[in-house]
Amino acid sequence: MIASWAFIKELRWAAQIAATLGYADDAQAYAERARVSGEAFVGAYFRRLKQSSAFSFADDSLTAQAANALGLDLFGTNNSGSEATLSPAQQQQAVTSMVSALDAAANHSIAGIIGQAALYPVLSDFGHVGRALAANVVCTYPSFCDEIENHNATTLWETFDGSISHNHIMFGTQSAWYFRSLAGIRMNDNDVGAGVRGRVERLSPGFDGVGSGWRDLLLQPRVACAFLGEQLGELQAVAATLVLPLGVVKSAWRLNSCPDVPTVPTGR
Repeated sequence: MIASWAFIKELRWAAQIAATLGYADDAQAYAERARVSGEAFVGAYFRRLKQSSAFSFADDSLTAQAANALGLDLFGTNNSGSEATLSPAQQQQAVTSMVSALDAAANHSIAGIIGQAALYPVLSDFGHVGRALAANVVCTYPSFCDEIENHNATTLWETFDGSISHNHIMFGTQSAWYFRSLAGIRMNDNDVGAGVRGRVERLSPGFDGVGSGWRDLLLQPRVACAFLGEQLGELQAVAATLVLPLGVVKSAWRLNSCPDVPTVPTGR
């Protein structure tokens, strides 16, 4: 399943790159292959659960957390048109299965190094940012907090049990989630999920379309005034700064208030 997931993502990237470079025929060919491969992916891995009428992404080599996170990463809130292989109802079934798997693991992330990279963003995009946060702050094994609080870790470990390297980025994908979801700093690549409104800022004028990168910035913190306390519990505030060649991006919000208006200086 992981290899198929990576293959489809690479096909989509190839289609975007070809379109950006002006190779329309190649872009269309890559996009079509991604579509066909996506249909095969869903046909192979989106299955009816045993003794249940519900469906879920599943693969014998992965946990339910990982399988659903990877499936929803491909066919979640950010996909539309020819890539919308899952209906909203099917998406919600996969989300329910993923959240149930978190419940069963007492909010511990057991998605593995690949699945975890998708788990936190997918949870956030479907309105479960609080669950993603809980998986980051739970202090029993396996967790980041366990490494810090119970084993005095000062760096990321290669494995949660500390049996190999004590200085390794293996499980470091959560740091991107802090910026992308909690602070809401992301490229404007049409990945506006979960019906949460974002603010688009142009760091450099005169450049539109696929491939604009950080020139076209979407500010979309995964919080809203209506559910700050309910979703984020003990988290009191978030502040993030991202230094780019085009300028410095800052985003900040505090509990019990609307997210502060991020500042986006024009770069040179």
